[in-house]
Amino acid sequence: MKDYGFKIKVSDLLLNIGSEDKIKFENKFVDSIDNLTEDGIEGIVNLEGLDHKTVRVRLEKLKCNLQEICELSGEKFLLEINVSDFEMNFLALDLQEIIENYGDEFGQIDIKNLTIDISDMIYQAIQLNKPISIRSEKYSKINDIKNEDYTSNLNTINWIYKNK
Repeated sequence: MKDYGFKIKVSDLLLNIGSEDKIKFENKFVDSIDNLTEDGIEGIVNLEGLDHKTVRVRLEKLKCNLQEICELSGEKFLLEINVSDFEMNFLALDLQEIIENYGDEFGQIDIKNLTIDISDMIYQAIQLNKPISIRSEKYSKINDIKNEDYTSNLNTINWIYKNK
């Protein structure tokens, strides 16, 4: 059975400003990532209570393998994702207030249960560390000639002078 539990109780961190906690996890899954291998996700979560309404969460050494299809060859391969460091603050405020005042880079603390769910944070960390072009190791060194031609032309300035 797959473990999708990424909820963490943060009441002690909110009550004791400056307190820290570290949680190591492995074989965890995020339901929004359907191409994870059976090994799931592993990593370390560092938590720090900044004040009575804020907890800083830092992911370290996050690792997982994704089953992908190479864009060039069409063959299936395993894409290894390694995230060395990813940080996000969680606030004990109404979600609308967080969005209006802080934007979407902050998470919400469930005020009723004093818990946070870091599933979305882990999803973002993995997605932001995926390569733009999904290529197997065999094709990872090949550059798209059209893209090289296009970008080289972007840096060229052609001056036109007219003699009168």
